[in-house]
Amino acid sequence: MRLLAAGILAVALHGVLWSVPGAVAQSAKTQIEDPVLATRFNAISDRLVCRCGCNMILRVCNHFECPSAVPMRASIDEQLLTGNDDDTIVQSFVDEYGMVVLSAPPTSGVNLAAWVMPGFAILVGFFLVFYFVSDWLAKRKAKPAARKQAIDPLAAARIEDELKSMEL
Repeated sequence: MRLLAAGILAVALHGVLWSVPGAVAQSAKTQIEDPVLATRFNAISDRLVCRCGCNMILRVCNHFECPSAVPMRASIDEQLLTGNDDDTIVQSFVDEYGMVVLSAPPTSGVNLAAWVMPGFAILVGFFLVFYFVSDWLAKRKAKPAARKQAIDPLAAARIEDELKSMEL
């Protein structure tokens, strides 16, 4: 019985140890065997969005036989095998589909606003909160505290006399 368990464990470990390097080097979405090209495939497909309407990154689009992702991945494979560099491949998709195919807008021209505006909006929001809170605190401090007015001794004596006469 021990020998059977040891044999099963040895076969399981053998399968795990020999499958790990292949899993690291290869992407599940490409047919390319070369680990360097597979890594480039992953980098390129992370820069693109699937055009089927799911708005997922091309590498992680999980639709079975997706009518958009499958040909896009095949095009990346083909261009990688012909020796095109990463930027040329991405630019070919931008030429075909437009800027909407990019997973992140470029950091130049009008598209720079997509990177700058969120930070600018946060800064403006912090400024407005600071302004209104400091204004509120200033108004709160500016309120004069209710002062006790000194009572005239003659009026105090009359009040005391009236209170004593009411007790009787």
